[in-house]
Amino acid sequence: MEWLETIRLRTSRNQDQDVSHILTEAADGLAGLPGLRGIEAYCEPSSRMDFSLQLFWNTDEVQLQGSAPGLTLVREFKDLGLVNHMIWVRLEPTALGPDANVAGHNRGGPASGPGTTMNT
Repeated sequence: MEWLETIRLRTSRNQDQDVSHILTEAADGLAGLPGLRGIEAYCEPSSRMDFSLQLFWNTDEVQLQGSAPGLTLVREFKDLGLVNHMIWVRLEPTALGPDANVAGHNRGGPASGPGTTMNT
């Protein structure tokens, strides 16, 4: 089953280097995990205080509380600011109706686009 784990972080000013350090270490540690199809990281460009990390999974079961690595990142990010952790399950186009036009629907993993992409 395809699912997305989203971790959002809002920090105080001048913490983007701390966040970047955690993300770099996380990417190194996540490489090769079974079921992990990709990682994408984004930041809000004007203030660099809001960050979003997406972990793209394809596993037999959805981890409703989040993956073990995702929960570890949430704990680390809590030291830097406010954290929001959500799990999303992919809807197939048929679930959206016969006329649905789903942009970026790609069975091979996350859609390509702007942002930092680290494929594992």
